[in-house]
Amino acid sequence: MPDNPHLMDEKNIPANWQPVEAPSPVGAPAPPVPHDMPQYFSGSLPPVLQHDTTFVATEMDSPRIPKTSLMPLGNQGNPFTNAATQSTALRTVVAVGSTDIDVVVTDGLTHGDTVWEHDSAYVELRDDFVPNWANNFGVSGTNSMGAGELGWFINSAPASVNQSGGAPPYLGQLSFDNGNAVNQFSSILLNFFSNISTFGSSPSPSTISVNSFALLENPGWKLTWIFKWDGAVASVSGFDTTKKSCYVGLSGSYVSNIGTQVITPRPDIFIGLRYDTSITPGTLTLTSVANAGAGVTVYTGTITGGLNGAYIGMTFVVAGFTNGVNNGTFVCSQSTATTLTLGNASGAAETHAATAAGPAGMNDAFFTFEAVLNPQYSSGARHNLQGQTHVTTVAPAMGVWHRLDMTCSAAGVIVMTLDGSSTNTFTVTVPTMTITMNGGQASCNNHSARVATGGAGTSGGRAYLPFANGSVVTTSIPGFATLSSTQALFFCDGVTLRWDAPTVGNIGNSSVFPDGTISGYPALTPVCTFGNDDTASPTSAQTRFTVDFFSLVWNPNLGASAPGTPDATKARYW
Repeated sequence: MPDNPHLMDEKNIPANWQPVEAPSPVGAPAPPVPHDMPQYFSGSLPPVLQHDTTFVATEMDSPRIPKTSLMPLGNQGNPFTNAATQSTALRTVVAVGSTDIDVVVTDGLTHGDTVWEHDSAYVELRDDFVPNWANNFGVSGTNSMGAGELGWFINSAPASVNQSGGAPPYLGQLSFDNGNAVNQFSSILLNFFSNISTFGSSPSPSTISVNSFALLENPGWKLTWIFKWDGAVASVSGFDTTKKSCYVGLSGSYVSNIGTQVITPRPDIFIGLRYDTSITPGTLTLTSVANAGAGVTVYTGTITGGLNGAYIGMTFVVAGFTNGVNNGTFVCSQSTATTLTLGNASGAAETHAATAAGPAGMNDAFFTFEAVLNPQYSSGARHNLQGQTHVTTVAPAMGVWHRLDMTCSAAGVIVMTLDGSSTNTFTVTVPTMTITMNGGQASCNNHSARVATGGAGTSGGRAYLPFANGSVVTTSIPGFATLSSTQALFFCDGVTLRWDAPTVGNIGNSSVFPDGTISGYPALTPVCTFGNDDTASPTSAQTRFTVDFFSLVWNPNLGASAPGTPDATKARYW
């Protein structure tokens, strides 16, 4: 037969055809290594395909280009074979035509351990208040466990207290109604039972101090509360927002007014969100005035709400006396139910009807952010002296959930936001507090230093020490130079400070002068209080307060130096 390239054999292949190794297509997978596991499905064909005319048919599009049909995956095929063939095809397309994408998963924290659940580089407290066994929820005089997963103690005798299930996403709720007495309230406070010797007994303010947190000098944390107001369970008069006090956020460590001394729902030291309709002191009635002494003048009259120094620090405008030196604008340094001590160095004795107009109290119509640092004296009282405030546009309403977020990324600076609103956001710089010692003792034994005050006074700066374990304080103790320094405490109960002093020699118990001072940021503890303000004749069971969620997270990635570099040689990496 002549060597004619146009001649075909019986298989329609040119007679002079020779096999050629063609290059692999760009991006095609490499051929398998000999004896390697095959990457694609293989198996016997179903019998019906072996005789399928579509499978065996060939045709010519032109004299030189043969065409062969693809093997069908028809309904008559074996289901297992068809599924496996499709899977192989999908893997081939993905391998050739797609790009591998690494998905970075993060929880917003800087971790020290790759096993996050095992990581000690962050702190997380969280409570959904899922119903838990409790007997009277920690009311004084009962054997009881705390409420919620974290064991919250409910102070005072709450009305219709209840832990309930709720509906998603508000699973787990703790709630209670308002009572029927002036300043009656309930509060939930954390971490009491670890330092109470008598199980079920009411916590002392010193216990609260020991269990509080040094947060302000350790930025990098975020706190959240979720709560709402509702109609009361036993209501007979309907939902009402008048004559109410509500504080949600962080309280000072020595909670004398909302601890065992059930005085008022308003904490002396507080950072967070409040709603308080108290209007005291308002305008007070005066009947007489005494001669000035030691730079102050004592005015006598009906000082409503003034018991136990309640009006210390407030400014009053006195008017109506015949002797002009008795009238003017003065700051209160002490108050009782019948006297008002004002900073008037020129007062002259007289008896005459007059008035002392003070602030109109909180008188809130909307939720209000506040950061206030009032001293905590030996006798608890409702101190309506306000701190730094910002009024929101949100008023309490029945059945509306609210979220309070508080973040601290720099020492003493807190950003508070209500319901995620940029309008209802308040940035506050919290100052340090300076407490004047009321006498006391100082000592150092085997490099363990101690300073103990003589207790809180009733006015001025002689108050309880608002510090706790971890607080960084500066002490100035006359006569004790080696104890006058800045240090981190390992103990404080509101009266006694203790810290490690490796460079200080032994000092026996010695009395100290009463004018020693101790300065630092107040320690804080989470708190919710709800009840009545100080307005007369409140109606019980009008309004119900419910808390659904609490969280507090600390990690350097939430601070100014984010993300931080964890150090594995340190116990908690920082």
